[in-house]
Amino acid sequence: MVMNFSRPAGGKPAMLSWDETTTYFHEFGHALHNFFAAGKYRRTARSVPRDFVELPSQILENWAGVLDADAFMAFKDSGDLFNRELAGSFRKYILAENNLWEGMDAYVRFRGHEPSIEPFLIQKGLLE
Repeated sequence: MVMNFSRPAGGKPAMLSWDETTTYFHEFGHALHNFFAAGKYRRTARSVPRDFVELPSQILENWAGVLDADAFMAFKDSGDLFNRELAGSFRKYILAENNLWEGMDAYVRFRGHEPSIEPFLIQKGLLE
């Protein structure tokens, strides 16, 4: 999979924009669909109804939104959207380059629980 992401600038590491992040997850969904396609002829193995061709991509793209909304809810729940202590925890467990923890374990260390879909549904106006 080839992507066109922003390059690092000013000696700082490149950080993906939200658009780049959701595009990456979306396109990775297409890649997974192709990787797991089974059939005698690879060309026809991925021939699925038009509305299904986007399903794996939409699931992964929205999963990025679930993580984003749940992490934001931690700040909202703290009563301070600029909570320095919580930001430090986010930096330590989510942004750190130490690879001490698997992804979900790092997220649980930051948030105290696995990601929940409720904040995402609230953000999309599907839940109050």
